[in-house]
Amino acid sequence: MLRLEADVPEALINRVQLGSTLRVGAALEGREIAAAVSEIAPVADPSSRTFNVTLDLPANAGLRAGQFARVAIPIGETRALRVPALAVVQRGQMELVFVVVNQQANLRLVKTGKRIGDAVELVSGVSAGELIVVEGADRLRDGQPVEAK
Repeated sequence: MLRLEADVPEALINRVQLGSTLRVGAALEGREIAAAVSEIAPVADPSSRTFNVTLDLPANAGLRAGQFARVAIPIGETRALRVPALAVVQRGQMELVFVVVNQQANLRLVKTGKRIGDAVELVSGVSAGELIVVEGADRLRDGQPVEAK
């Protein structure tokens, strides 16, 4: 079993609990893995003011000893509207998506936010619950008939 050791700043240690699952990103792999917190040092390192945290990595993670990884520690929750990155079409400097309205593609200019994996946050331009075209969005025109699947 591989284990990951991370130094967590004292300002964030109260967000890490034994047994909780944290996301680990392996730099060479380009993907995220869920890892369980198995140990938390009872005292901080006096020079760095960090706590050593040990996470157990899944056996089938495909990682090797000595690889670099980053641990994501949740510091808060926000509500965000995210869509697959394929749904956002770039035309010049404009970003847009197509919303299905009455079986027609309705072009909407959007403002994007953070990219997380294969998803992109939509800050403005669409509302939650609207049906977004994902596949073939880059070939659509405003008002073109579409069929929702």
